[in-house]
Amino acid sequence: MLELKFGQRGLKLLFLVGFCGEFPMSLLARYPGYYDYNRRIVTSLVREGYLKERKFRDYDNHVVRSLSLTKKGIEHIQAESPAHAELILSHELSPSSGQGDWKKTLRLHRSAACFLAAHQAGAYWVPGEEKDERGRTQLTYYGAYEFHTRFGMDNKGSRASGIMVRWNKIYALYFLGDHNMRWAEASEEYFRDQVLYSPIGQERYFAGNILIGNEWALAESLVTHGVNRNTRMIHMETELPLYYTTNDPNGIKLLRAITEPATPSRLYRRLPQLADHLHDFTEGLLFNLQYVSEYYQSPRDQKFRITPAYGYFFDFQMDVMRKINNTNAYLYEIPGSALDEIISQ
Repeated sequence: MLELKFGQRGLKLLFLVGFCGEFPMSLLARYPGYYDYNRRIVTSLVREGYLKERKFRDYDNHVVRSLSLTKKGIEHIQAESPAHAELILSHELSPSSGQGDWKKTLRLHRSAACFLAAHQAGAYWVPGEEKDERGRTQLTYYGAYEFHTRFGMDNKGSRASGIMVRWNKIYALYFLGDHNMRWAEASEEYFRDQVLYSPIGQERYFAGNILIGNEWALAESLVTHGVNRNTRMIHMETELPLYYTTNDPNGIKLLRAITEPATPSRLYRRLPQLADHLHDFTEGLLFNLQYVSEYYQSPRDQKFRITPAYGYFFDFQMDVMRKINNTNAYLYEIPGSALDEIISQ
């Protein structure tokens, strides 16, 4: 029988599932620690009645397993940490109903993935006025549902799962998983307008959209579809930067770098020691997809587009860049250890 005391892994997992409302079993591979150990704990939590596991079939007919708290689970949280239980029961972070419906559960899964990524990136996420103040100096995260419950604004047409705020900048977060995403720019623009006209948006501006996938390989699909003006997927021709990262350790470091205002200056100071030329290559390293798409030419545009001669990318981005790059541009590989140095300054 599990011992679920404060500070132990089992109780932390109960907190996480409670905050998210529904948590996809597949996301355990991205939770800190050893996957096999986390999987055994979750299996025990389900077996002992603290968590409920549901099974759905997604749009590709794959089985998706989803976790949610049971009455026994929330009662145990109340006994161990009334403050955490109060936060979960207030439903500021996730709805009180909707679990069991596949479309609503899918939305909760996307929110859970963005919440976990923001949490691992060091963002402050606890709801309340204190978070509003911390956003002036510290990275903070607001879930889309939290934003709706606080300010009475909701746009179900938007695919955004949350926003990250730091100083005077705002970033919209989207979780893609393993798939490209259908994209309605009007809906996303409406969501951004709602944020800017809310108390959170005062004296701030949107600095970009951040797309989070499971693997770097997804960037190839995003770029090849995105340069097609007729696609229903995400277009590269958009005013805001489209950053792509992943929810693995390298991707979380990049997420921190994208949202850190001092990153460009740190890159300028550090990377000339590693590269052969002194050029503006920060866009490649931060994986702005509009910049990355310049290395790809669709057959219909091949005669008309001017291609870059070279580019700089981190080593964990190089495999997908070699697939995207069909313009014969030379790619310079920057060690990922440089990213560690930049975000630790």
